[in-house]
Amino acid sequence: MEKNTENCPKTYLTASIITAIFCCWPLSIPAIIYASKVEEYFYDGNYEAAVKASNTAKNWVIASVLTLIIPVFLMLIILFFGAILEGM
Repeated sequence: MEKNTENCPKTYLTASIITAIFCCWPLSIPAIIYASKVEEYFYDGNYEAAVKASNTAKNWVIASVLTLIIPVFLMLIILFFGAILEGM
């Protein structure tokens, strides 16, 4: 199977910036850095590096989002069970 080297891989720059604003900004900084390198690598003809930078940016975005979702989910569980125990 041939690789599609005509289309630039997704940069995830928008997602990186949004997670920097709303989620965990320390984890979003590497996402922004790698996302900004995707097009640079692609237009330099280094498709493999562009794909790797895109995947790395995506992973940092996911890590940033999870650092928001997991604590919020745990807090909701604690509040739910606290309300149940308080009602007993």
